[in-house]
Amino acid sequence: MVVSATELRKNIGKYLRMVQNGQIILITKFGKPVAKLVPIDKGKQRELYAKEMSDAAKDKDFIDRTMSSQKD
Repeated sequence: MVVSATELRKNIGKYLRMVQNGQIILITKFGKPVAKLVPIDKGKQRELYAKEMSDAAKDKDFIDRTMSSQKD
């Protein structure tokens, strides 16, 4: 499926659900392909999530922002 960046922005939830269900989406800007949304292999989801959380925990600025936003 081919979708413009504008259409993707307007209906991101719809397209993310499609990707979750196995659809591959090619994104265009001014009619030229610029990116592709592809489903993450189910077995890799936990691995990727764990890595992102680990990287975020190492990011002092991320921790500071998170902690300060919880005080508000």
